[in-house]
Amino acid sequence: MKKVFTSLLGLLLTVTLMVSALTVSCFAAGEPQTSLAVDVTTNRNSFPTLGVATFKVKVTNISQKVVVTVGAELLGGQLAPLGSNSVITAESAFLLPGESIGFTFKATMNKEVVALNELQRLGLNFVRLWYKNIPVVDNSFDDGRIHADTSKSLRFGSCVVSAVIRVWYADEETIVGDDIPEVVAFYNERANAMKTYTSNVTVTKRAGTTSKIYYIDGGADVRHYAENFLRSDYRPEPTLTFVNGLSGAKTLAEYLPRRFSNLMSELNPSEANGVKYATLTPGSDSNTVTIVMNYDITSGPTALADKPAYISLCMDTLNLHPEDLRPFTLENATATYYGCKIEAVFDSRDRLTKLDITTPVRIRGDLKNKFIRLKDTEILGTYNGNYTFAY
Repeated sequence: MKKVFTSLLGLLLTVTLMVSALTVSCFAAGEPQTSLAVDVTTNRNSFPTLGVATFKVKVTNISQKVVVTVGAELLGGQLAPLGSNSVITAESAFLLPGESIGFTFKATMNKEVVALNELQRLGLNFVRLWYKNIPVVDNSFDDGRIHADTSKSLRFGSCVVSAVIRVWYADEETIVGDDIPEVVAFYNERANAMKTYTSNVTVTKRAGTTSKIYYIDGGADVRHYAENFLRSDYRPEPTLTFVNGLSGAKTLAEYLPRRFSNLMSELNPSEANGVKYATLTPGSDSNTVTIVMNYDITSGPTALADKPAYISLCMDTLNLHPEDLRPFTLENATATYYGCKIEAVFDSRDRLTKLDITTPVRIRGDLKNKFIRLKDTEILGTYNGNYTFAY
């Protein structure tokens, strides 16, 4: 996972946005109840007809659980966004309790929607020429998630218009699995045995990381520029046949997950182990194990190198050090592993025939050098390791 994040973290740019806040609006009564609070603040409550309002939107998880797949957007309507530093959407793979996402934008009245006279429309044209227009486009948030709207009304001259902020989200699923100690013990015994398997086995492997920017300050242009540097190294690796645990200079033990260890899993079946749920599904000639982990967090100057307490016991994790980020330094860093999942299929002889490892990690923090500061950047990278085994 190291290469992709090293490339990205050294290339992001940021722009500082300023806003003064006066008023707050939250979800209206009768809308879907959510674990999120939405604050919409403005620099003033009233403006001249040709005025420009500054908005700051903040979405906060006020619950005690994780809220996943959160997105917020300004809907097109009575207000039209403008300004090269404006951002009109924000999203996060998840929000932990107390965490927030947000965006800031400027707007005028939308002359295509609000009834204005010709002189007022002409005046707005000149105002908008001074700024850069920001189109409201489809961002694909409408994908079946729950949504709720927040409205903020302002006066422009004799007109009262509303900014509508829509927030999309999906609450954390509640899943009751099988007996966790039994499933973990089953997986440990059979997966760990593969590390020392001595008979012939051919392993097909596809592995690597895909990544996405979930938040970057500075507007759409900065985001688009930074996304050009996102790389994906998820691709097939050589198919190898191991005899007595060896294929040329490679060992089966290092080709499998947790390349640094002779054990694929050190999860403790009977004590604290970070497992959210685990299931064992029997088939006619196979058994399928599914293990999903709770979120696991590292933070501080060495957050990207530290091993999370439980995830590292069953998966490979980030291993980034200060020299990997030069010429930047990392501050206020957190690496949150969330939704990490193992799916393993064992045949009737307890040998692995299929193994899928998914390890999402969200990096948040400030990167800086003596010239720029990249504040509150959020990147989600997902490592996938997919293996099939033939005997």
